[in-house]
Amino acid sequence: MSEPPLDAANAAILNFEEGPTNPRDEDPSDEGGYFVEMPKDDTEWALDPKQNGTYDPRNTVIWVNNQREKKETTADGPETGSKDPMTPVKRVQDSLVGPDSSTPFRPSSQNQLSTLDEMKEIILKELGSGFYVVTRAWVSNLYNKQAPLKKIMSFLNCPSSGYKNYTWGELPRAPKREDQIYDPLFKIIGRIIKTFSTSDEDGVSREILNTNNVFLKHDNGDHDTAPDFCIKSAGPSFETPLPQSTLPSQRRLRVGWSNVCSVFEIKRDKKRGQITAHAKQVALYCRQILIHQPNRKFVRLLIITEEAVRLVHFDRSGLYFSPYVDIHEDPYTFVKLVAGLTACDEEILGLDTSIQWTIDKKTGRKIAGTIEAPSKDGDTTLKYNLCMKTLPFVRPSIRGRGTTCYRAVDPTSGEVYVIKDSWRTESRNPEIEYLKAAHGLDGVVQSIAYQDDCAQTSSFRPKDAGNDSDPEFFNRVKSRVVMENHGGPLESFKSRSQLIAAFRDSILGHRDLLLRGVLHRDIGVHNILLGSLNAAPGKRGIIIDLDMAMWIARSASSKINEDYRTGLQRFHSIASLLRKELALVPPHDFWDDLESFFYVLLFILLMYERPGVLNGDHDSELSRLFSDTEVRALDTAAKAKNFLLSSALPGVSEWWGDACDELLQEYQEVLLPVCSRKGRIRKSKMPAQEKHDRLEEIGDWEKSASTYKTLEEAFDKALSAIRREEESEANGSPLGLVGAHPQSSPSPAERGPPTRFSAIVHQGRPTVNSLKRRSNSVHPDVAHAKRSFKNIRNPHPLAETEVPAVESSDDDS
Repeated sequence: MSEPPLDAANAAILNFEEGPTNPRDEDPSDEGGYFVEMPKDDTEWALDPKQNGTYDPRNTVIWVNNQREKKETTADGPETGSKDPMTPVKRVQDSLVGPDSSTPFRPSSQNQLSTLDEMKEIILKELGSGFYVVTRAWVSNLYNKQAPLKKIMSFLNCPSSGYKNYTWGELPRAPKREDQIYDPLFKIIGRIIKTFSTSDEDGVSREILNTNNVFLKHDNGDHDTAPDFCIKSAGPSFETPLPQSTLPSQRRLRVGWSNVCSVFEIKRDKKRGQITAHAKQVALYCRQILIHQPNRKFVRLLIITEEAVRLVHFDRSGLYFSPYVDIHEDPYTFVKLVAGLTACDEEILGLDTSIQWTIDKKTGRKIAGTIEAPSKDGDTTLKYNLCMKTLPFVRPSIRGRGTTCYRAVDPTSGEVYVIKDSWRTESRNPEIEYLKAAHGLDGVVQSIAYQDDCAQTSSFRPKDAGNDSDPEFFNRVKSRVVMENHGGPLESFKSRSQLIAAFRDSILGHRDLLLRGVLHRDIGVHNILLGSLNAAPGKRGIIIDLDMAMWIARSASSKINEDYRTGLQRFHSIASLLRKELALVPPHDFWDDLESFFYVLLFILLMYERPGVLNGDHDSELSRLFSDTEVRALDTAAKAKNFLLSSALPGVSEWWGDACDELLQEYQEVLLPVCSRKGRIRKSKMPAQEKHDRLEEIGDWEKSASTYKTLEEAFDKALSAIRREEESEANGSPLGLVGAHPQSSPSPAERGPPTRFSAIVHQGRPTVNSLKRRSNSVHPDVAHAKRSFKNIRNPHPLAETEVPAVESSDDDS
């Protein structure tokens, strides 16, 4: 169905355009070789869209709609004709999924970004402070094998090419509207593809589609964008999208981000100077291609006007542009770029051909696949069979580690493994160093085989990339590791005992890894896995992803400490959030990781009423408190975390029971004194070096044994109580197991009516709705368990008693 014409006001909003941000683009003799900075407003917005005072929800709608609005306003009004209705702008409460998480999460009430705001923030962070423009000479020498000079000359001399008298005669030289360029350029590109990008291989093809009014749905299902031209592709790495995941116009063309090898964006030549606006637009496309095509090493796109063409390249180190090349005066470069970006050789397109799929000819879907990786003995390379029932895990980003995980089967032994690809910065130690240190440890992922230096982003760039002209570039090296397979993500837990045991064993695995001299540094919900079914104690929870780990003996002055935060902010420790504000940055320590474990545990208990059932009360006090940890003002986020550590927590779902409530309290009692001590040191007037030394002393790993022992006893005590309840309930209604009781049933059975706050036990003062059960039994994994209550928390968030303060950045000295 066509969209109704826009009224004048809406037409003005949707016609949002940036002014020229790169005057050199207007110069036909521009040779490239320089850095373009992103506009200051964009970089400031990305740091904090709400707090910096420039936040305007309407401007964000304008920004994103400008990416999908393919029609330009003329003197006669806006053009119309979209075949798909525009996706309505979603309110913040319409989306409970964080931008980098599969777990529901409510955006902060202090920073209520809509899903469109989240998209804008993600893209601006991907682009960074700017990008490099490579030299014209380098671009002109690309794809010589895909389009040899002799073949190009033969093509251009053929009347059917459309090139005559040193010009592409069909193209209008001064179009008034962008759509006047579409049809002639579509025909020209189609001829180039037919001449240079055909294959004799069965099932391999390239086809240009005019998708100007075809909106391709994004991975989150909430957004969609309409590239001008898509190169629809068939072959071992491409897959026809499922009908239920597409819009009607997509289904007619059977096209989506999973079977598009490249995108060509069309602009009028008068708009060529808006390089940063173009970067934001094509970054949306690139990100989706990387998410939907997990074996991508890089993505390349073209921006084409009636006069010129420019190359845009994205990989895990960021992006670069080429200068504009005149397509009339230099048709050779234009033809080579089109031929290269539509090549039938997937390696040329930027795909990793060591991963290949078998495609069903009828449906276009992947039905089998293989991935090449080292064998268990490390001497040979095997083609492992991909488990097609398990989708690859893909980290949804452009710049960064680009972690991608596949579940695969060893064809000789039948063993199931996880094969992980990731891109580390060249200066960082390879993950295998830490995996070797973890060999034989329970609770820590075990490597089977490893392959380093599979690719480097520097090889996708000219030799001058990474010099002073391109301050944003850091070379990244791809590695592949074969690891033991485990039970699944934390969110897939089936019982209380399974989840709590997973936390217990992963924390003890963290302890044992520390004793081997390795600190994890990236504890989050995606880096803790459940153990395999019926796993033995010690292996019921596994910490994975040692990319960001470090040797604890490494000097505190090492640059690795400048990389002070990894993973999602909601799981960072207070010290990690505020570390960068210190003159001398202390190292990340084991306390930071233990605090992250606490936030992950609290997060799961908050988000789930029971296995597979999300907590619908996203406006609860605890939900709001937790979401406040996501705000971009770090001192505000730190205060929210301190409140979670120092105050009586509002109750989680009744299903979790008193044992989980008490476990959270005991965990608080372990963390709060140390966090408070660190805060006092940071706020003190002592010299920077003394602050650094005292903070480093607190994190001395040689003094960690008693802390881990206390946590081990707390988890064992909780497990003992939970298992006794589950065994008792198994004789009647197995309330500890998924699906075993109706939603309205309380669990454990003896619990009273639901209360807003769970019980908090304090010596010498009354409790709030205290329903705590006591148990003298212990978990079989330990010889004994002790319980010692300390009056460290307020009985209620509104109590007048002073809460140990978290430092504000304004108070640091």
